[in-house]
Amino acid sequence: MAKKERQHTMGPIGECICPKCELRIMHRQGVPCQQERCPACGTKMLRVGSDDFQLWVNKQRQKPVQ
Repeated sequence: MAKKERQHTMGPIGECICPKCELRIMHRQGVPCQQERCPACGTKMLRVGSDDFQLWVNKQRQKPVQ
């Protein structure tokens, strides 16, 4: 199954998260989160639960605590 096909199986309900400032907004049906821009900082959003989101979460866990 191609990545684009998997993205459409997440359903209409969910959240988008900004990988820069971590602001969360409700997912708008029919609009991929990566097409949304964060209202706070302008960064492309990620769909919570997507493959890209999981990669981001794993990267966040690897960052040293300051």
